[in-house]
Amino acid sequence: MGANIDLGNAWTLNLHAGNGRVAGTGNGIWNWRDAKAGVTKTLAGGWSVSGAVTRAWGATDAYDHYTLGIPNAAGQFDTSNPAAATFVLAVSKTF
Repeated sequence: MGANIDLGNAWTLNLHAGNGRVAGTGNGIWNWRDAKAGVTKTLAGGWSVSGAVTRAWGATDAYDHYTLGIPNAAGQFDTSNPAAATFVLAVSKTF
């Protein structure tokens, strides 16, 4: 679910909470929940600037050390945590 709440003076509070499920027997380890909190400032000329913090939580630790399974040049598997908290800054133009 999500909400964009007008704060006045061209500011909007952006909120989101989600629940993702992967269908199929045994796929519950891939389920997740996610959330976002951010603000958007609308500027003149169709421009806007926004900033948000996003975060997800896996049903298990399956996403904590996620890999594509492709070794790098050194023959090792790079891992990442796509569920980790992330700050996103965006500048947008509406045409």
